[in-house]
Amino acid sequence: LGTMMRHTKKEHGADRIVLKAMGRAVNKAVTIAEIIKRKAPLHQITSIDSCELVDVFEPLEEGLDRVESRRYVSCMTIVLSKSPLDQKHIGYQ
Repeated sequence: LGTMMRHTKKEHGADRIVLKAMGRAVNKAVTIAEIIKRKAPLHQITSIDSCELVDVFEPLEEGLDRVESRRYVSCMTIVLSKSPLDQKHIGYQ
């Protein structure tokens, strides 16, 4: 977190942090965003989506079929910014 905060200072020129998480990591991204917001007053936009993951299993032996498994997991993107963001966005905080 310290490194992230140092890179958002003026000498580095970055004014926003984007956190992306999928599946079980979503709660960790929310926790990190709240810790960062506690250290500095930031604007936040949060968006939630569903992402499709495709697992492909190649057979080790000849004569077997390739197996594809499709599943959907929740995805979250959190944008933290020093400069104002779109306040009309549904996920603005």
